[in-house]
Amino acid sequence: FENPQVSYNKQEGILHIGNTSLFPKITFEEALDSAPNGLIGQFFGGSWRSTISTGNIGSLPLSNPTTYSSISYGSRGDNYGLLAIGYFKPPTTGTYTFYTSSDDGSGVWVGDIAKASSGRTTSNAVLNNNMGNGQGNTKRGGSTTLTGGVYYPIRVVHEEGGGGDNLTFSWKGPGIGETTSL
Repeated sequence: FENPQVSYNKQEGILHIGNTSLFPKITFEEALDSAPNGLIGQFFGGSWRSTISTGNIGSLPLSNPTTYSSISYGSRGDNYGLLAIGYFKPPTTGTYTFYTSSDDGSGVWVGDIAKASSGRTTSNAVLNNNMGNGQGNTKRGGSTTLTGGVYYPIRVVHEEGGGGDNLTFSWKGPGIGETTSL
């Protein structure tokens, strides 16, 4: 048996094993094609308490993303963060409320600020569920008016320091009860 050549091209974001390439990086623009009915996300190890308020957990493009049709998890351990990105297409025009129930902090940005490489803060997040701070499981919501049939960039972040951990993301809109379905 021959050992294949293994290399990682950081600029391309691709792991090469012999003639096979794995883990292509996903940019925000590619998220719509990658997960038309959900979000793509990735967990990152480490402490993110100092950067979560800017929506920066890990880095884009994502190197090993997972597609989520809903986001709800717990008991993953300590010292990690989640970054989930994609597009939200409201079925009708009206006010939409986005919720997170999380231990520790979490947040949601909707619109161009979700996609931007910088400029996100706790004050321009649609939802700031105590970003940058530890807390027991707490549910909060934030609302914004959206136009039906338009794709809006969305960014969901969560960070866990220590102790219990969980995140559930949900939303509701005109004539639509609260749901975790993306």
